Amino acid sequence: MNKLFVNTIIFFLLSIATSCGEQTNEMGCVGKIIVLNNSNKGYFTSKNRITYYKGELFTGSKIKYYDYDTQGQLKFKEYFKDGKFSCTWESYWENGQLKTKKSFRDGGDYYVRGKQRNRMGLFEDYGRDGCISRKGEYNENGNKNGIWLIGGCSSSGVKELLYNDGELKE
Repeated sequence: MNKLFVNTIIFFLLSIATSCGEQTNEMGCVGKIIVLNNSNKGYFTSKNRITYYKGELFTGSKIKYYDYDTQGQLKFKEYFKDGKFSCTWESYWENGQLKTKKSFRDGGDYYVRGKQRNRMGLFEDYGRDGCISRKGEYNENGNKNGIWLIGGCSSSGVKELLYNDGELKE
C-alpha cells in the first residue's frame, strides 16, 4: 500500500510538471500563454516571419492589453505553433469590442507584401459598435466560400453574398 501511495504521488507530480504553462484555447491551440508587457516584450524576436521567445521557437498565445487602459481591455491575441502563426489572430477595439478575427493554416502568413495568403477558415471584421463589416469563410484553396455577410447592424443593412470557391454567385 505504501508503494501504491508513493507511485500515486509521483504520477501526480509528473502530471503537474508536464502541464505547467500549457493551456488550450477555444480553438484548440495549445501552448504557453504569455501576456505581453514592457518587462517581457524584449524576449520576443522575429526573423523571416518566425517568432521566437527567449531564443526558442514559440508555441502558444501572445496576448497584449492596451497600455493606457486601467480596466485591462485586450488589444490582440496571437497564436503560434513552432514560431509561425497558427489557429486564429484576434484584435480588439479600445472599447473591448472584437475588431477582427482571422484563421490561419498552420504556419501561414495572412498578408505577404500586401496580398492576402494562407487564408483558411473563418474571417470576421467588425466596426467599433460591434456591427458586422465582413464575415465569412475561406476554403482550403484560400478562396471565399459559402455565405458572406457584408455590412451593418440592421437586417436591412446586412447584405448576404454567396461564393463558390471564390466565384460570386448571382
